[in-house]
Amino acid sequence: MISIKTELLDKYQFDIVLKYPFHVDVARDKYKVKLYYFLPRNLLIDRYNYKEEDFLKDVQNMLHFSVPLISKDKLISEAAFSIRHIEKIIHQSADHRDDKELLQNFEFTVKLFVVSFKEFAQNFLKRAQSGEPIDYALFIKESEEIWSEFRKLKEMLFRFNFVKHRMNVFHYADEYICIFLLSFSYQMLRVKEVQLLKDFIRETLAYQEAAKYPSQIEPDGENEIQVYRMNTFRKYFLNGLFLRPQVNSKEINRAREFSFAIGAAVAMIFATGVAFYFQQVYGQISFMFFAALVVGYIFKDRMKEWVRNYAVEKMVGKMYDVKYELFSDNKAKVGHRTQRLSFMKEEAVPDEILACRQKHKMDAVESEGVGHNIMLFEKHTNLYTEEIERIFNTMGINEVTDILRFNLTGFTKNMEENDRDLYYLYENNIRKVQADRVYHINLVMQFESPEETVFKRYRLVLNKRGIKRVEEIFLD
Repeated sequence: MISIKTELLDKYQFDIVLKYPFHVDVARDKYKVKLYYFLPRNLLIDRYNYKEEDFLKDVQNMLHFSVPLISKDKLISEAAFSIRHIEKIIHQSADHRDDKELLQNFEFTVKLFVVSFKEFAQNFLKRAQSGEPIDYALFIKESEEIWSEFRKLKEMLFRFNFVKHRMNVFHYADEYICIFLLSFSYQMLRVKEVQLLKDFIRETLAYQEAAKYPSQIEPDGENEIQVYRMNTFRKYFLNGLFLRPQVNSKEINRAREFSFAIGAAVAMIFATGVAFYFQQVYGQISFMFFAALVVGYIFKDRMKEWVRNYAVEKMVGKMYDVKYELFSDNKAKVGHRTQRLSFMKEEAVPDEILACRQKHKMDAVESEGVGHNIMLFEKHTNLYTEEIERIFNTMGINEVTDILRFNLTGFTKNMEENDRDLYYLYENNIRKVQADRVYHINLVMQFESPEETVFKRYRLVLNKRGIKRVEEIFLD
């Protein structure tokens, strides 16, 4: 079942986060995302001044596998990335200290364990924030059991004299566990005052101080190091699940090149025909023949562009701007992704998309009065599920988190200043108030998977200073 949500990151950036399952019983899974931007014309975002390369600067596309939510017992001894499995890798490495594959396997498994432990702890927080009754004693007890078992790995690493990379990986993991357990405990305290949580926080802080981890918060300091380490650790451990895109520069987009070749061929036929005709009528050496060649060349150049653009419009579903190959953390190819950007006329937009856009009476007024340009971003993702299953074997990973991050800085450059003066009558006196000038960008998203098609609509309310809010317009 697909999950879609939006997150406002700062005044210029927002995320659309999709979570969807993939299926190991088929060779490939295909997913399509189409995002229609309905842009007010006075923003001057159109095919002439906003190119595909501009859009690539404004959008980030992040894809990673989601670890399953598992129990305490599985995290300690049963899962393929459990503490017992890490112990097994350490024993295997004792006689093969420089084996790069074992080293990579150790680091990868620790990353998965830490991410899964974080998901385990975060689940308690999500339930508390949703108003569900929480057994805080159980959260503390099970978290301490998991963490205690993990810390025993340090003794094993010292016993086998692993003093380099493996010890660093352990210390990174241990410090990050401190960070997220403290963070979740503080957030749960904001939901409900529980003395057990306060005691757990004090014990964790004492351990953090004894271990001399630099991520300890300083009440009177700027704490920039703490935030930096927190973000760096988060990216480092989640890194094992990310799919790394690499632009496929060798593969030629045959549909695009074919359309260009058609344009060149038609233009050349026209120019050659003109040359042959006027040569036969006026002779090879004459002013009229020379003039005909010049005119023929001018029309040849324009005709090539006309035919190319016509072919592009007719082959729109088969063409893309860029293709990425997707690789896992161990550099195995696990899929590919294509994407493209285009501007459309309203009559070319599917009826179901227009129906989502014009859901309310004001929408029709806005379309008629302000007018809009329609920009379409398409992304097709193909996952090689057999290869994914081979790599992650028995780890229970069967879901993908797909993050589209948009930066709207470039959309604000042509906006007018924010404040306007408005007047109203109050007790027989005229008063002035300031009103904020805002712009609405409407987004309609269509997501297609092998099992379902989902439509979502969002309204971005923004001004010269950035995004004020992101609203979901609920559809029937």
